[in-house]
Amino acid sequence: ELNNSSPTLTDVTFSDNSADNGGGMYLSYGSSPTLTNVTFSSNSANDDGGNGGGIGVKSDSSPTLTDVTFSDNSADNGGGMYIYRASSTLADVTFSDNLAEARGGGIYIFSESNVNLTNVTFSGNSANITGGGGIYVSLESNLILTDVIFTQNFSGHDGGGMYLYDSSPTLTNVTFSDNLAEVRGGGMKIYNSSPTLTDVTF
Repeated sequence: ELNNSSPTLTDVTFSDNSADNGGGMYLSYGSSPTLTNVTFSSNSANDDGGNGGGIGVKSDSSPTLTDVTFSDNSADNGGGMYIYRASSTLADVTFSDNLAEARGGGIYIFSESNVNLTNVTFSGNSANITGGGGIYVSLESNLILTDVIFTQNFSGHDGGGMYLYDSSPTLTNVTFSDNLAEVRGGGMKIYNSSPTLTDVTF
């Protein structure tokens, strides 16, 4: 756990770790680490309602991730990453085969968070109950996606690739392909949201 800390991590692997929240890493109270060439693999958040199988980010923290991989992590919310009232910048990041029992197989972004994704791929992630196989975004969070791919993600309810709830992200050069939702929105479910789409392919 990082509490009001800002370390630099390079060439590090977090694998087979578990905690109630933030299976691989947990950030709180203004922590702003820089992660480069880091892998989160097979970590889990085990609490009932556990958040952030790979990383849990809360309370004004703002990590920067470059060349980071999330694979086979699991949690109730945010199989790969959970962001709550915090910020994050991700570039050249891959989310693959992560699992959320409820929301956000790859990432769950919640409650006025600010997140910027560039050259990020979501592949084979799943959210079983509520939705957002790749990403679940809710409650006035600000999300910018540029050069992002959603492919073969799954939702047991709505939003195979992405679920938007009361948030209006900006998407530029984004591709949705072969995503599946069992109820609504194989590529994207939009609820009370007004996303801006430029060069987006479904």
